[in-house]
Amino acid sequence: MKAIEYSKTEQKLIEVRTYGSGDDFWCAVVHDYNKNLLILKCIDSKGLPNGYVIEKKENIESIDIDNKYCKSLQSNYDIIDTSIFNISLILNPDDNIENIISFFNNSLLEIGIGDNNYVISCRILELKSKWLEIAPIEVNKVEDGRSFYRINDLNTIRVK
Repeated sequence: MKAIEYSKTEQKLIEVRTYGSGDDFWCAVVHDYNKNLLILKCIDSKGLPNGYVIEKKENIESIDIDNKYCKSLQSNYDIIDTSIFNISLILNPDDNIENIISFFNNSLLEIGIGDNNYVISCRILELKSKWLEIAPIEVNKVEDGRSFYRINDLNTIRVK
């Protein structure tokens, strides 16, 4: 897709909307991509680094480029120290979310699960066959037991 390659090579901000997200979107630069996934370096509404997201391409509803919002934040993005993103994950051509999840063991992150992209703050503990074991994290950053989800239901990984 032209917009994805444009963002990656030119380091230009794009808006990425996913199905079911309503008016919400990621404002980001593409770090890497393959036929299955996008890795996005996200920024907030002030143009400051806001972590990164790994999203299944099949969940992407639309991508906007060169709109007013992205252009207004581009100058901020151009002057920030992008090393703060510090992501060493580079996708192989056939990588999918199931075979890169182990990269995030013990990391604090947010994951989107299922058709409604239910978001859970958690720490990934273990992959068990086709199941993902997580420790959900409460608002006060305390772990709250253990939960298991099918890896196939995982849509989004967000690291802040």
